[in-house]
Amino acid sequence: MSINSLILDGGSLPFLALEDEVVLLSLPKVTLHCYPLMDNDRPNTKYEQKIEANARGFITTKRLIFLLFEPFQEVQTITIIYKQMVPNLSGEIPPQLQMPWLGRNYLTVSYKILPEQVSGNGKWLNYLYTWQCNIYLDGGRGNLDIFRVHDVLKKAIIEGNSRGPTENTEPLPAYSP
Repeated sequence: MSINSLILDGGSLPFLALEDEVVLLSLPKVTLHCYPLMDNDRPNTKYEQKIEANARGFITTKRLIFLLFEPFQEVQTITIIYKQMVPNLSGEIPPQLQMPWLGRNYLTVSYKILPEQVSGNGKWLNYLYTWQCNIYLDGGRGNLDIFRVHDVLKKAIIEGNSRGPTENTEPLPAYSP
């Protein structure tokens, strides 16, 4: 008989960290709006399987993690590995800082769902679409503002994508004519 469990104390992370993964920034409360993108790089806000939820976020050295406060249908977490992120049509690397005339500033990231992520999402987050996630910070966070979050996330994405694959790599064989 074996008992498999995960015990979280006050100092532990509420998710399992990957190898060599470090949390760069914790976002106590964010609002997420996730929509599929159409051909013109515009989100389909009327899509019936869109996700709008409140979550706790983590920016790590390898991924962006959102733990939903109240599970949205079958979706309990949204995890975006930096290599899943895609630039928008103008070629701008995520995240994009959006500053509308009216309303709150927010970050936008576009990403593709991996087929292996579908099993935990049910019919939500269809892997056939490229998705856009708008991230809004909720409430006053003292020294945590949207500009700092943007800078930390942008740096993490650039550094995360610049690291080459470290597993299962071997040198190329020597060329002999």
